[in-house]
Amino acid sequence: MCEKCNLFYCGDCTLSSNGRCPACGKALISPEAVLMGMSPEDMYRNQDMPSQYQAINSLYLEPVRTIRRLMQNASLFTGVANITIVYMIIALVRLAVVFALLVFIVPMTSGGAGLQSVSAGISQLSSTSFIVNFLVSTFLWYGVFVIYWLVQSLILFAPAKLLGGRGTFAQQACLLSYAMLAVLPIFVFSLAAIVIPYGIGIPLAFLGNAVAFIYALLLVILIIKETNEFGKFTAVLSFFISFFITVALSAMVWSIIFLDTIITIVGKLLPVSI
Repeated sequence: MCEKCNLFYCGDCTLSSNGRCPACGKALISPEAVLMGMSPEDMYRNQDMPSQYQAINSLYLEPVRTIRRLMQNASLFTGVANITIVYMIIALVRLAVVFALLVFIVPMTSGGAGLQSVSAGISQLSSTSFIVNFLVSTFLWYGVFVIYWLVQSLILFAPAKLLGGRGTFAQQACLLSYAMLAVLPIFVFSLAAIVIPYGIGIPLAFLGNAVAFIYALLLVILIIKETNEFGKFTAVLSFFISFFITVALSAMVWSIIFLDTIITIVGKLLPVSI
């Protein structure tokens, strides 16, 4: 039913309108929830939660409806689980790419793609120093990855809240992790395409990255819109505010990292005083 219009709709109408009242656009509520004095969030919380695989498939086919469904069960714990899956897959793909480069691509381009070159590449990968360095870097970058996800979620959450959004930080962070899961297959394709020889891999990787960027952009705007019950204009405005904050913070971080280099360059450009 629609609380504003006091109209009732059947299941087919509810599905065709994406859970919104066709008359006024307000989110429809279950009559059972009205009779029991429960909110829609309490009515559907922890019920029929899709798996990660089901959620990703649904995000490809019905992104708006899936975001609304996932929003009712969003939690930081689920977000951390999603982020861990994303990072582990990226780490495995990274290892596979390094393996392909050392064992097949580099020997092939140097004209020595024989068994001796392949054996040398495998020996390099199985060395103790490589294994230790890979494990340490993987562990450290996992922490950086989690912090990046939390910071980016906060950057998306803060402007939306200032604009009157109704979402919570847990919802924003959790749904962002689902978006990263959805973009992951396209990213993996782009990463794997790099090792394709004969000049084919680079264009495919570039195309995959472009598709991943556009899809991620649309998903993030939809997440802001549905989580905070915004219109399209407010959702896009909130996203661009977050985008400019991200650019400003990135520029600040890189300036700090390269502060010594910047000071050296500026010192050489300034005239020497006597």
